Amino acid sequence: MVRRGPGATRPGYWSIPAGFVDYGEEIRTAAARELLEETGLVAEVGDVMFVASNFHDPSKLTVGVWFAGTVIGGIDDVSSRCVSTMSISWTTWSEQSRR
Repeated sequence: MVRRGPGATRPGYWSIPAGFVDYGEEIRTAAARELLEETGLVAEVGDVMFVASNFHDPSKLTVGVWFAGTVIGGIDDVSSRCVSTMSISWTTWSEQSRR
């Protein structure tokens, strides 16, 4: 989980690292890129765990796709990675509903 920083949408809230797929980018590549950008971690992106419509912004409807993954490198140091992330926290899948 990442805690959104002052420059992010919904600052102060915890969320799964997320972002948008760039034009022509494969979705798993996008997921790995967003994780790296927001946490400093390199991951092997695995199976789809959950898919849902997101209605956070009525002018920009999106679909969320959550993946399983395995960290294979990097350093979880957000202080030098991304202005949109304040901190990170490790949680299990079942703990997500309590955040």
